[in-house]
Amino acid sequence: MARKLVLLVGVVSILGAAYATLRWAVLASPEACISDELQTVPNLDGAKLEIIYTNCDTLIKDEAIRVYVSRASDSGESWLAKWRSRREVIFDYDPAGGQPAPLIESSGDRRL
Repeated sequence: MARKLVLLVGVVSILGAAYATLRWAVLASPEACISDELQTVPNLDGAKLEIIYTNCDTLIKDEAIRVYVSRASDSGESWLAKWRSRREVIFDYDPAGGQPAPLIESSGDRRL
């Protein structure tokens, strides 16, 4: 019984030390990633489009530009309908070399 207790205390101590080390190194911190909204198209053929630049500095540097789509909000919608309108990633890419943000426009009926 005493042997199991010593083992349990050892495992908890090791896990606690690992978590404290990661927290100290800012790996588990929400400040490790920075997001910047580059562009928002509020209503393009009934869809809301958002272009978001995300920069994460954890063990490696990770940059991405993501384009999200969701249903365009209507001023007469209930709060429940707005809450249920989730956004989905259409595509994302690595902006290597300072590439400009994507240009999104309507090219016809029901086409982006």
